[in-house]
Amino acid sequence: MEGEAPAEPLIVMTPAKGFSCELVCCVVFALLVATAPYVARAEANAPGLRFLASAERAELVLLATVTEHERLDRTAWSAHLRIERQLAPATDASSPSSLQVVWEQLSGRTVPRLLSQQVVLIALDRLPSSSLWKSRGVRSQDSWAIAANGYAYLQDPAPATIDNLAAFLALSSSARDGSAGCKALAALVAHAETIVGFSALQRMAAVEPVDDACLLRLMETVANPARAMDLRKEVVQLVGERRLRGARAGLELLAASPGELAAPAWDALATIDGGLPDATVTSLLEKQSIALRRVGLRWARGALAERVLPVVLRADADPRLRAAAAVALADSGTSWGLAGAVEALADSSRDVRSAGARAIARLGPRAVEVLDAVIDRQEEGAAAAVATLGLMGAVGRPSLVRTARSHPNQQLRDIALLALGTVRDEHDAEP
Repeated sequence: MEGEAPAEPLIVMTPAKGFSCELVCCVVFALLVATAPYVARAEANAPGLRFLASAERAELVLLATVTEHERLDRTAWSAHLRIERQLAPATDASSPSSLQVVWEQLSGRTVPRLLSQQVVLIALDRLPSSSLWKSRGVRSQDSWAIAANGYAYLQDPAPATIDNLAAFLALSSSARDGSAGCKALAALVAHAETIVGFSALQRMAAVEPVDDACLLRLMETVANPARAMDLRKEVVQLVGERRLRGARAGLELLAASPGELAAPAWDALATIDGGLPDATVTSLLEKQSIALRRVGLRWARGALAERVLPVVLRADADPRLRAAAAVALADSGTSWGLAGAVEALADSSRDVRSAGARAIARLGPRAVEVLDAVIDRQEEGAAAAVATLGLMGAVGRPSLVRTARSHPNQQLRDIALLALGTVRDEHDAEP
């Protein structure tokens, strides 16, 4: 389910006696690499991030004032809302003027999500008739649940957020995926709270077409210094990913100007064109800006890439550039690129090792033999190579099993066991 970590049981592990600092660091590295996507998903549960998607599916979307709140038991809360405006569905004679909402707070937080006198924009669903809330004295026919497991709400929403969201929700489902939906979403990106703007950008992935009027609104947002820089960068990235050639003139101006938007603009232009000329890449690699140099590394191709990327990975002082070189090497799809990327697993920076491991793991079966060779020769980076096999899932399992059973290095055997989901106890028999 979205926002949740894998269903495997959580195991609390204590390093066996004799585990070295090196091994513990490798274990931490492996866990950081493997669990990072789930950390990101957990953050996606923050109020607001899932609001737009929830509002589209919810039975009721309201602007309301919390008139009172109360705790029903250790984890259950209730609040009464006075409805100020109903955004969806359209109001009629049967629309309520007030209602009760309930939610769970399993984290044990003492401050409830909804507090008396707060104004909230909230998406709600009916409680099912068989709901366990009955045992708490809540009547399902009179109560509503906050959508997205209690996270589909915004506190003190700005008028621009309310009005533009209402305009989007007033469209039919099919219209939301078309030109009208694109314009309404672009208005949310331009004027709504930043967190809603990000959600609107994500929603635009399903919209066709992104016409000239919609694109103009998006580029106006990019040019607006009052909007959050991260949001403006995301707009530029979307323009590139959607290959919106109508934005070329604007992107070229951004790429030629100083500032934080130059690098994403070059990235977008490269994505639209399918690459950059070698002369442009070389020019970017000579810039002082780390961001521009990373773009150059990302788009280096052919002989230029084969000459430049290994040198940067081995010798550049900045770990951000070494990480970018490692990813570019793996993504090159070449044997020399894979051989070069493996060197990242022995880098002094955890960020570089992590970037290299993720990029190599994406290559799947064709990377296994190279990783096996690093492990068998016990080269520097062998522990990270074992962790990388763990990121490959079923593809890396046979090599992990072989390492855990027969490798002469005890620490590598232990890391392989960890990657397989078990930890060797010092009293256990050898595998």
